[in-house]
Amino acid sequence: MSLGTSGAVRVATNISQALIPPGLFSYRANRQLAIIGGAVSSAGNAWLWLRQTLKVSGGYKAFERLTPDGHGLVVAPFWAGERSPAWRSNSRASILGMNLHTSAADIALATLEAICYSLASIVDRLSDAGFHADKIVLSGGMTARNNFLATLLANVLGRSVHRSVVSEASARGASILALADVGLIAGLDSIELLSSKEFRPDDDAKRIYIDAKNRWLECNKSLRDAGF
Repeated sequence: MSLGTSGAVRVATNISQALIPPGLFSYRANRQLAIIGGAVSSAGNAWLWLRQTLKVSGGYKAFERLTPDGHGLVVAPFWAGERSPAWRSNSRASILGMNLHTSAADIALATLEAICYSLASIVDRLSDAGFHADKIVLSGGMTARNNFLATLLANVLGRSVHRSVVSEASARGASILALADVGLIAGLDSIELLSSKEFRPDDDAKRIYIDAKNRWLECNKSLRDAGF
């Protein structure tokens, strides 16, 4: 799972097993492997917009006193359109449920939660299609030094996630594929997914986010049906 300007979830599988789940993508990595997954267009770019436009100060420290889903908001985080699963480049961001007590930090947290819901929905589609990852490894600039977002992802996913120690995970993956193709390494099964810290979900937050994600899915379906 990568989170930078945009975000994505990918799993490698044998080409013979590469049936593409609805709403996701697939491409060949080499003669034997296919990559299956999904992507979101808004991640770090949406966070930058929030900080610049709503003047969210203190970075992730702004959320220290907020509770999971305690803002009562639903955000469709499509500042740059929507990729998986609807693939609608003309989708627009929406913020629902505001009142006079809604703060900039509330909106920012609800947006980050919505980005995590988007990624979780991709993981769910992969799991429903039989692609069960033993380990989820995070990479990308948004999670490189960010314990808050890694913990939020673990809570939303309801399972542990592991942060990669590799600064350029995509470049490392491409190099590994090339070395395996020319026979300089034994095979991909011998390659370790280098990760450092493990982030485990909090049971209370996990329960809250199950309901919050379902509400988010229902609201986003209604927004799509309305043409947003």
